[in-house]
Amino acid sequence: MADHESADHDLADHESADHDRAAHDRAAHGPASERLSRHPDAEVRLKALADPGLPRAALVRLTDDPDGRVRRAAAGDPRLPAGVLRRLLTETGLRVATAAAGNPALPVPVMHHLLDLARVPESEQRPRPARPPG
Repeated sequence: MADHESADHDLADHESADHDRAAHDRAAHGPASERLSRHPDAEVRLKALADPGLPRAALVRLTDDPDGRVRRAAAGDPRLPAGVLRRLLTETGLRVATAAAGNPALPVPVMHHLLDLARVPESEQRPRPARPPG
């Protein structure tokens, strides 16, 4: 019984260490990706967007980037707050607004409003079951 308790304790210590290491890795990436998000090269800023540790403030700032590719990529990022997505739908160009409209984090009421504006019949607004590949 003591061996079992010891093994459980060792496993818990190992899981805790893994969690701490992952948190440290995310924290270490944040400052680096934040610096990359300010790089003069748009390709580097695009790579910063791919980092899950990119701070939210940097992500939001990239929605106003001078390069349209960066703005579009940022607008499609599901980590964006709903308020920023709403702004992107109305205060940006068509390509950025389209990327924001396709963002999976867009609140459902806003999705329905967009569908209403596009005059999509309510019967067509219900999600369809996914079709199996083939």
